[in-house]
Amino acid sequence: MHGANGYLLDQFLRETANVRTDAYGGSVENRARLLIEVTAAVASEIGAPRTGVRLSPVSPAGGIVPSSDEQPQFNHIVEALDGLGIAYTHLPSVDFPIPRSDATRSRGNPLVSAIRTASCLNSSVCLIISSVSCCEL
Repeated sequence: MHGANGYLLDQFLRETANVRTDAYGGSVENRARLLIEVTAAVASEIGAPRTGVRLSPVSPAGGIVPSSDEQPQFNHIVEALDGLGIAYTHLPSVDFPIPRSDATRSRGNPLVSAIRTASCLNSSVCLIISSVSCCEL
């Protein structure tokens, strides 16, 4: 599923784009609600092992301007996706230009370090950064 680059699911995630005042706007949990509900529905239909989600936490693509602190939003999303047991979460390398030799280290972008820790070390969700998967390392 594509929850990145300014597409609809990404717009719901972004504090700078989502100005809703209902159950799908406002708090971190509410802004993540649509992505999590759609992912759960897809996983229910085709199976969680065949479901993956693409995210772009720091990309301004599609005119979406990231907020000053995206980390709480994407930490919540990764934890929720882990609860669904999906196959992977993909972060495009344009968001996290990490050389292959640094793929398993906890330095560089603090957001990717936190997401990597939450998704690969403590759960069943596989995080893919570009073509490097920390679950394969």
